[in-house]
Amino acid sequence: MNISIRITRQLLRVSILISALLVSANSVAASLGVLPIRLYLDSEKPISSLTVKNRGDTVALVQSQVMLWTQVNGESVLEPSDDVIVSPPIFEIDPGKDQTVRIGYVAEQPSGSEKTYRLMLSEVPGSQAPKGTGVQVNLRLSLPIFIASDDFKPIVKWSAEQACDGKLRLSADNVGTKHTMITGIKIAATSQADPVHSIARPRYLLAGAATWWDIDSEGLNLPNRFAVVASVLNGTSIEQTVSSSRQVCTQATSE
Repeated sequence: MNISIRITRQLLRVSILISALLVSANSVAASLGVLPIRLYLDSEKPISSLTVKNRGDTVALVQSQVMLWTQVNGESVLEPSDDVIVSPPIFEIDPGKDQTVRIGYVAEQPSGSEKTYRLMLSEVPGSQAPKGTGVQVNLRLSLPIFIASDDFKPIVKWSAEQACDGKLRLSADNVGTKHTMITGIKIAATSQADPVHSIARPRYLLAGAATWWDIDSEGLNLPNRFAVVASVLNGTSIEQTVSSSRQVCTQATSE
């Protein structure tokens, strides 16, 4: 096999792995493993801990950073924050060993809605790689941290709009005070009918945020009112009948 082709394929696999780590809740990167993969804190439990394990055969140097996590226009926005402290903030882990990391929330308890953060655990650039390996990549894990009260709840409202290009935009608006994680969506003419379209890409929806999916509606034959059944992380389902509105489509004419 041509060497350049082999290197290109290796880099492609690495790129795919990095992308999956940044968007997935399953935080397992190269030589590092982390448990738990989500942290929940509140006034009664402002401190928690996680375990970082070095599954590789070299010493791993890891540093941490906490980011305030919001969602704007369907995209995640991260900003550095001092609301959550990490101890130790930087540490070495010998091969096959693990490190306990303590996480503490030191800001005021949220009163209106849940606050959300991301704990970034990064392998420090320059860490030694095993001899004989090719490209060295320092990976980063991203773990969600949720600060909420027991009375905070997610409330998801669904809507749909038929676009002029034939796409159906299905929107979810979390008007509640707590996040949810949508793990799957099924669309059908009615709640009793077989689904005509399914989506199986997990996605967080934070309190006060909205997200959407653009679906090729050609051949779906959906009525103006149809059923949406969404599965969420705790194993329950959210069912709602949605009315599809239509964009006003104009056609350009020549003079």
